[in-house]
Amino acid sequence: KIARIEAGLIVIDADYVAGQISPFDLSFDGVISLDPTLEIAGGENLSKAAQAPAVRFKTLRIDGSDVPQYGASVFKDGVEVGVVTSPCASPAFGTIGLARLTAEHSANGT
Repeated sequence: KIARIEAGLIVIDADYVAGQISPFDLSFDGVISLDPTLEIAGGENLSKAAQAPAVRFKTLRIDGSDVPQYGASVFKDGVEVGVVTSPCASPAFGTIGLARLTAEHSANGT
């Protein structure tokens, strides 16, 4: 489990729930082809989702040594900005977790 989270690998039904979030919400931009010459089921919806994903998938360093629960809310300045999908205590990185964050709060270092 720790190595999976350190590597940023997702688990279906923990980090990704099919039909509820798009591949762009998981920051899979680099592996999704939006080539209009390809006939892709849902391609039009994917193109719309790619324009401004509402959510981004990130690895967080979490303050303190307490590991949050799966599904714990992520707050910034008292405002909920996401959810931790896979937390752990990493021997290499401290307390970390995979999280889905609002796009405006997902830049590295924020």
